[in-house]
Amino acid sequence: KADGKIVFEFDKYYPSLKSERRPILMVVGDRDSYCDLGLLKDFLRHAPRNVTLRVGRGDHSFQERSRSGEVDAQSTEKNLQNIVRESLQWGLML
Repeated sequence: KADGKIVFEFDKYYPSLKSERRPILMVVGDRDSYCDLGLLKDFLRHAPRNVTLRVGRGDHSFQERSRSGEVDAQSTEKNLQNIVRESLQWGLML
């Protein structure tokens, strides 16, 4: 059984992440207002090699919106399917 950690958001106030030795999968949306991708990537440059980053499409919930601001259910479903598939593949590689 794999002993990994899946992290769906990055919190710059979680300093123990750098000392974590188990494999970590960080999954964020490319328009996630809770995660500054620049800050996250800077953190990961100095993080242990056990951290894998996957940037999916969408916001914090991997939702995409149309120009009118409505949630695009079809795109959101596809995003979630991709995240689940990639997370499972990552877990199988442990």
